[in-house]
Amino acid sequence: MVLRLIALLGLITLISFSAGAQTTESVTRPMYLVGLCMERENLDLWMEDTGEQPLAEGFGFVEEATRGHFPQGILTVWVNPETWTYTISIEFADGINCLLTAGENFTPAQGSGDPT
Repeated sequence: MVLRLIALLGLITLISFSAGAQTTESVTRPMYLVGLCMERENLDLWMEDTGEQPLAEGFGFVEEATRGHFPQGILTVWVNPETWTYTISIEFADGINCLLTAGENFTPAQGSGDPT
């Protein structure tokens, strides 16, 4: 299990480096999300209930559709190493955490194998 988590973390790192190197045009598409937001202590209880553990973190932002504001925070990918469910959350500077998405069958992406 631990080796699988390390492999997944390595893949996420490779993906983030290769994504930054791309020079293709981006497409803007409005996506409106409703995130369940809570204090950190409640997030910890939520993750304890799901058995999900932090796998990766990174600095990121989300767009608030109603105000056009881009609050920044720490994105975290949480994964249950037994059931392979996952959640992605963001923690803002004020300590509020919002769940952005969740799912199941978290596995490494099946790409071409060429990170460039």
